[in-house]
Amino acid sequence: MRDLILFFTTVLLIGCNNNELVFDSKKWKSDKIGHKNLRLKMVKDLVDSELLIGIKLDSVVELLGGEYYPQKSELNNKVSFTIKESYGFDIDPKYCSHLIIETDISTKRVLKVEYIETEDRRTLIEKIFTE
Repeated sequence: MRDLILFFTTVLLIGCNNNELVFDSKKWKSDKIGHKNLRLKMVKDLVDSELLIGIKLDSVVELLGGEYYPQKSELNNKVSFTIKESYGFDIDPKYCSHLIIETDISTKRVLKVEYIETEDRRTLIEKIFTE
């Protein structure tokens, strides 16, 4: 009986942790600007697993979708994929998070992957009504 209770408690605790997901390309592409929070839940796995390190940018675009933006950098070797944007009651985003991909200039292979986010400037009311 004790083992059964321990088993169900473990399953319950694992099931309640829905803050992270394993990266899934199809789900990622379905959540273009993060309204479903799928990208936000997968980004930790994507960065920690180093899945993208060493592959060509073309393959990254195939995995993550074509919605990326060149980042202004000295070497022009960084691109950004939107994880989440939240607007509040304004037309300008009040919160953004991005996956930044840095590539080798000559080979176009991924060297570094990082997750960045801005400070959330939405008010409590905006967070309640715009999520």
